[in-house]
Amino acid sequence: MSLTDPRQAEIWALEEARSAAMVRGDTAALDRLASDGLRYTHSSGGQDSKQSWLSKIGSGAVRYQSVTFTEPFITLAGDTALVWARMSAVVVRGAQTDQVSSLYLAVWMRQPAGWRLAAVQSTPAPKT
Repeated sequence: MSLTDPRQAEIWALEEARSAAMVRGDTAALDRLASDGLRYTHSSGGQDSKQSWLSKIGSGAVRYQSVTFTEPFITLAGDTALVWARMSAVVVRGAQTDQVSSLYLAVWMRQPAGWRLAAVQSTPAPKT
């Protein structure tokens, strides 16, 4: 998908900022990007609120060694942006390192302070 629409490019830049902040473990940046009501459903089926997601990252319980978002398809409808994309990541939980390949839908909502991530729904990517 070509992101020639400046609004789509703006949303994709926020997605790229999110992936970079996840790798850095930058909970302050993630806090600014996420809405207070964030619901994050991982491809494992686990769910997090904004607070629990930031807590896991901030404590080091979850560390993202790498996160790459690719193949975006972005639809805008008023103050809502829907992002369908692929995520590839290396995630460390305790002593376990996992390779994650998932397809996800991220919902961004324009709020008075700007665009905020409201929801993420991931599913494991099909094996190729």
